[in-house]
Amino acid sequence: MIILPISDAETLQKVHDAANADGEVIFWPSHYAVEDGVILGAFALESPISGWWMHHEKAGRRQSLQMFDAMEALHTDKGNLAYLMPCIDNSPFFKLMTSSGKFAKLPETVHFFLRNMSSELKENA
Repeated sequence: MIILPISDAETLQKVHDAANADGEVIFWPSHYAVEDGVILGAFALESPISGWWMHHEKAGRRQSLQMFDAMEALHTDKGNLAYLMPCIDNSPFFKLMTSSGKFAKLPETVHFFLRNMSSELKENA
């Protein structure tokens, strides 16, 4: 098996087609695994994901909307015309996310896992 960067639209489409044929979806794949001409998988090295925090007591709706507009403008400046936005169920923004019509809720529950490699890298240096 070898890992190759996705460098053109045709390869990107083949990767998406292979994932879809397997009943899966991958967002923003950057590299793919191939063996004997068969695409075995892909990964996204970088994905546009926006984290969000607003002070519970000091920020109101107006400030939230201003920050949201600024975030979307910066995404557009970077060429990100789509992005992921994690939101926990008990967030005050959850209802806004699901009712605004601007966001599509993923069809399955997704959990984010943080892998911090910095301590391992320091130990092995």
